[in-house]
Amino acid sequence: MTATASASTAIREFAAAVRAALDDLPADDLDELTEGLEADLLEQATDAGADFTLGDPQAYAEELRAAAGLPQRDDRRTKRGEQFYAWLGEIPSTAAGRIRSTRFGSAALDFAVSLRPFWWVLRGWVVFQILARMFTSWEFHFALPPTASGWLLLTSCLVVSIQWGRGRWLFWKWLHGVKILVSIIAVITLPFMGAAAVGTQSSIAHAREDYAMGAEPSSGLRMNGSDVTNIFAYDADGTPLREVQLFDQTGNPLMASYDPGMSWLWAGIDNSGYEFGYVPNERAGRSGWNVFPLDTVDARGLSYDRDGREVIDRSRVTDAPLPFEKARPLSALPEPDDATEGPSESPAPGDETPAAPESTEPDAVPDGSQQLAPAPVG
Repeated sequence: MTATASASTAIREFAAAVRAALDDLPADDLDELTEGLEADLLEQATDAGADFTLGDPQAYAEELRAAAGLPQRDDRRTKRGEQFYAWLGEIPSTAAGRIRSTRFGSAALDFAVSLRPFWWVLRGWVVFQILARMFTSWEFHFALPPTASGWLLLTSCLVVSIQWGRGRWLFWKWLHGVKILVSIIAVITLPFMGAAAVGTQSSIAHAREDYAMGAEPSSGLRMNGSDVTNIFAYDADGTPLREVQLFDQTGNPLMASYDPGMSWLWAGIDNSGYEFGYVPNERAGRSGWNVFPLDTVDARGLSYDRDGREVIDRSRVTDAPLPFEKARPLSALPEPDDATEGPSESPAPGDETPAAPESTEPDAVPDGSQQLAPAPVG
């Protein structure tokens, strides 16, 4: 009984050593090669009795590889990877030791350590910028994402970076090396990413400012000093109307933008990260800038001919999003009051008030005495 238990222990240790020698293989291949290994060895030990020997687990593992047609283990690659991650892990401590060798360096490093939370956020932002360039279709370098999916990506990068800074979410040993590598890349690319983001925002602001300064202030519609880029009409029931033509008091068409050929610059950014603009109604042609609401098209649907005129790809034209689906209906007018506002009725015959009889008294003279009739003569 004791010999059997001892053999079982030796077989388990042998099988564990064989699996360790095969740990560079994918999990499926490893399971397929070592499935039932202990049972097979125990059966062989029972049949051979005292003559059974286990041998070298490394050699046994190589035999399993050869039988399965798998390549031999490349220890040099494994050692190089381990050495590389170990070298990365030593960089912070080595650099910190050199910096702290002077009094000024020690004080500066202590101050930098207090800014670690800020660095975690900045590192996450840089990683977001890199991923945005790789996996999104944005044409510009935005400091903050213009879409909901972009905000989700930025939030994920910030959370992971902060957790890594706190020493969390490093589930595998190699993630420590990845964290250091990401930090090095962030330090190198931070100046370029920051300059690109600031430059983009500055360029957009200057372009709009220069364009606005060159425009005639009397052209186009304005509301509280701001340009009106689109107009939405609703009927008395609050239902939105489409293709509404607007004119002023003299019959001139009303246009929201002071320069229809460049009005798309003032629109904004759509959910895909592209600038979008307004285009005239298709049925009215180029003269349809007074037909509201104006349609929208992203920057990919706009090009220019040799004369500098806009060429619109109508396959990318969509209806402008409504500010609200339904407006407040107009209230009904109050009913007129018959007692106060109705026409006066004519009096019925016989209802007239009789006129006062004429007075038979002589007219009074100015001094208040009565004038007597003259006496008859003869």
